[in-house]
Amino acid sequence: GKDIKVYGFPLTKKVGSGLKVTKGIVSSLNGPGNNYSLIQIDAPIQPGNSGGPLFDEKGNFIGINSSGLARLGSESTGYTIKSSFVLNLIDNLPKPIDLPSNTKLKSLPLTEQIKEIKKYVVLIKVKK
Repeated sequence: GKDIKVYGFPLTKKVGSGLKVTKGIVSSLNGPGNNYSLIQIDAPIQPGNSGGPLFDEKGNFIGINSSGLARLGSESTGYTIKSSFVLNLIDNLPKPIDLPSNTKLKSLPLTEQIKEIKKYVVLIKVKK
């Protein structure tokens, strides 16, 4: 039931290319088939949201948005890879990565959090 914010660039061809923020809640602490690497959220993960971050209301990183169930008729179900699994992956990279550890976002209102997070979330377009 924790409040969350999905960041990304959903459906850029239809609704524009700016960063979008979608509010929701954590619906389950695991994904389909009791997959414990995922969190289920009630915010839709549209094409363009996958790969984007999920934050809680205090600006804490919760995970990376991975998929939704829109094609199966459930517009308001999304899945996010838990931050603990993301951090484990980073720890196993050949070269270490320095991650920020400050809590700067915690004291900011949502509008200011969005401005700060916007600096780090980018749209990657792939030509076919």
